[in-house]
Amino acid sequence: MQAGGRFLGSALLLLIVGGGVATSQSADLMMAVSGQDSLRVGEAAALIGIVGGSLPSQAEPATAVDELRRIGYVLPQKQPAAPITVGEFSFLIIQLLDLPAGMLYSIFPGPRYAVRELVARGVLAAGVHPGATLSGSEALRILGTLSRGGE
Repeated sequence: MQAGGRFLGSALLLLIVGGGVATSQSADLMMAVSGQDSLRVGEAAALIGIVGGSLPSQAEPATAVDELRRIGYVLPQKQPAAPITVGEFSFLIIQLLDLPAGMLYSIFPGPRYAVRELVARGVLAAGVHPGATLSGSEALRILGTLSRGGE
């Protein structure tokens, strides 16, 4: 199986095991995301929102950001079509998947300490820069790693 297929398979498993049902629409989103060099804010919000149960499985990237803001989540102040950084993606993960976080994140919640939390869990590599852009396949790998409890 190719690397992209493994990422997609892990993300689909996460949706199914995580309580959501992978509809054809959410599977289409994962397929579209898997080949992108730069994941967009709306796509990240839709993926994590679906996995976390905050959004329905048919959520659209174009409206996911506004939907999540409406229910109280803090999202990047960017347009849904703008690229997302590793830090912003990590911050969304900690919030939307309601992951327990350490003391520094509790005091200073945001992208920088969200990255540190995911590095500590073995989800992200040490030395990753919070401001780096994130590919779609890397985002799916991160979600897959989380579905296995971090490694």
